[in-house]
Order: sequence, then C-alpha cells, then structure tokens
Amino acid sequence: MAKLLIIEDHPLTAMIAEEIFTSMLDLTEIRYIDSPADLVNIDRLEYDIVLTDLMMPGVTPEYVLDVVNSMFAHARRFVFTALNSPAIVERVEAAGAVYLCKNTTFRQVLEKVHGCLMQGSCGLISERDRRPCQSLIQLPGRKPLTSKQAAIIDLLSKGNSVKEAARIVSLSPETIKAHVREAFVRLDAHNGREASTKFQEARRLAERVYGKQAVELSMKE
Repeated sequence: MAKLLIIEDHPLTAMIAEEIFTSMLDLTEIRYIDSPADLVNIDRLEYDIVLTDLMMPGVTPEYVLDVVNSMFAHARRFVFTALNSPAIVERVEAAGAVYLCKNTTFRQVLEKVHGCLMQGSCGLISERDRRPCQSLIQLPGRKPLTSKQAAIIDLLSKGNSVKEAARIVSLSPETIKAHVREAFVRLDAHNGREASTKFQEARRLAERVYGKQAVELSMKE
C-alpha cells in the first residue's frame, strides 16, 4: 500500500498522473496541492511517492526541486515537467528523482514509471500489494491480458507444455493453469487452439498500434 502526493497546478496533468499510478499500485490516499507553498500543511513522512511539476507560478523550477528533494528525501520522487534542458534533467537525476518529460507519449511515461516502481530498490511495493501488470494485448471490448497471462499464452502457443511453461516462468503448474483459465476469459476462448489464435490476433493488433518492442516489454513483469 502507498500514499501519493501530486504537486501540480494543471488539473488535467494531475488526472493523468493519478491514472498512471493507480494503474500499478493500490493507493490508500492521493492528495493534490497546486503550489509548493501548501507544503507547509503536509506531513512529509506520510507520503511514499511524490510527483511534482517544476513550472509553478511565482517560484523557479530550481526552488521547487530543492524543496521537494529536501522535504521528501525518504520518498520515491518523480518530476513530471515540460522542461527538458540537459541541466534540468541532470539536476533532477542527480538528486535521486525520476525525470518524466511531458513532451513524450503517455505510453512512454507509463513504461518509465512502471520500470522504476517494479525495481526492488524502490521499497514501495510488496509482492502482496503489487497489482498485476497489464500487457498491451487486448481484444476489442475485452480486458487486456496481464503481463503474466500474455507470457504464458505466448509460451503455450509456441508448443511448450504446461510443465515446461511453469519451469520457464518459475511458477507451479497449478498456477499456470489458473492464469490460463483467466486468459481464456479475457480472450473469449474455449480451448487452447482458439486462445492461441485470438492471442496472435490481439498481439498483431497491438504491434500495429504500439510497435513490436513496446508489446514485448508489456509482456514482462
């Protein structure tokens, strides 16, 4: 479980940030403030994740970064900004924060946040509290396969047995079967042949939209 603080004066950007983090974490609290001045009312030890913009009315980007880094040194910090000069990026990363550029696609930001949060060094997400990662493989009108489901169906589609798939992904055969049953539901399939066909169809569709590399990345946890 984690608590998220968003420091952002643009409501739409704040909503996007919330969507990114809630897609990966079970958050017990999300709080918004639109000015660093409001940080005086914040219990700095209460939040595990802090996301901030650097462009705030009346203050410099350097001021925002210094205040956030000072107050929330214990937390995982993300800087989500349109500022992209090498000096800014270097300063953000030198302080141990994660730089996210607003001038990139939603998917690119999502992948970078995902990559950071899934690192064991983040110390934010226990295995018990972690939500299943979603892949990009999805049939129209159906829920997307989780990364694990997609990886397992991919292995089975290539001719691996349940036992072989279990060994490759380090799960028990019973767990593999449970993932397969749920994947059948999401693919609206009734047997292995139909699941394989629909999986390949959904994968080709995703690759046309996102590219092969992004789809493969989404199948990894």
